[in-house]
Amino acid sequence: MRRLVDFVLTVLATFYLAVIYNSKSLVFLGYAEIFIVLLLFLYNCLVFFRLKVVIDAPLGITEFNKKIPIRIVVYNYGKLPTGKIGIQLLESYALKPKKRKTVFYSSVAGKKRGQSYASAEIYALWRPQYIGKAIITLRRVRCFDLLGVLVLPLPKKAYQSSEKVTILPEIFPVSVETGARSREFAMEQERYLLTGTEEYNTEQFQIREYQQGDRLRNIHWKLSAKEDELIVREYLPVIGCSVLFFLDLSGESEKKRGVFSKSIARRKEVQKKKKAFLSILLSVSSGIAQSGCKHFVIWYDEKKEDVMRYCVEKEEDVYSLLTEFDCLEETKSGFNVEEEYERKYHERAYVTKLVLNQRLQLFCDGELLMQYPAEGLGQALASYMIYL
Repeated sequence: MRRLVDFVLTVLATFYLAVIYNSKSLVFLGYAEIFIVLLLFLYNCLVFFRLKVVIDAPLGITEFNKKIPIRIVVYNYGKLPTGKIGIQLLESYALKPKKRKTVFYSSVAGKKRGQSYASAEIYALWRPQYIGKAIITLRRVRCFDLLGVLVLPLPKKAYQSSEKVTILPEIFPVSVETGARSREFAMEQERYLLTGTEEYNTEQFQIREYQQGDRLRNIHWKLSAKEDELIVREYLPVIGCSVLFFLDLSGESEKKRGVFSKSIARRKEVQKKKKAFLSILLSVSSGIAQSGCKHFVIWYDEKKEDVMRYCVEKEEDVYSLLTEFDCLEETKSGFNVEEEYERKYHERAYVTKLVLNQRLQLFCDGELLMQYPAEGLGQALASYMIYL
């Protein structure tokens, strides 16, 4: 933009001097300057329609404060070389409203005979600013002419590319011991699946073709009419978990509600606590999974306005848990996620109920087990054994 302004001022100055000195040469020079810019604009139009930009982040999961490589590739399907290309990268986080923009510059030569395209690659090391699910997106791509005077924005379809990366907090070892009730619960669930019980989850089902002996009430009539053949719903059996792990995000009072305070010190304290909250959650959940105990992690999503749950059966599921969180905003005072969960899922079969609140307190069946500090989590998590 600055170069364009400078160029316009230069052209105006040329014509101004031409009028003052009554010089035909300066008039010719002024028209020549305009003609050159129009020629560059036409050249840029021929180039930028032949461009495509993609982004690639080979690591889909990483730890907080560790850099990961990012590769941006600019493809030129035309024979003409490009001028400077400005690429704006936008990084956004599911658990943090703040976004960050970074701009990279590159240029690409024209393709040679026998080539499908010419390309230029930009390699960068990206350091995540927060934990949770992050999305790196190509937000804007601009193509400058050879002199950098005029700029044209690339059509969005030429750079619609993004990558999702999960940033893990520090996960500490936690000692978990499962009691007889939890072990017996797991065996009962296995027997339950083998007995062909008639109790099914009406919310979870899969679709398949009709087979002889299927019940008429399970036929999906709308889909059958569309496919011109009988389609039935095959309901999944109700499978419980011995441990329900609730995340209590309710506020202490209406006056204290609003985790994201305008105070800078308050915001830093909140982010520090939320990081510790997620670190405790994943550490405890990982310890439970390593003990061979399947469990549900349950929370309330303010954006979806619904109670969510995620089944953690093995340690790999712990790493996928963070991708399920689109929001961990504080809920209103007095909100009870346990009651909302019971109202939605009608959960009856479980052994232990864990509750972790935003004050970093862990409860087991209503009794306080541990008050975790925001700092020194590793020692605090390792100092207490959880019995299920």
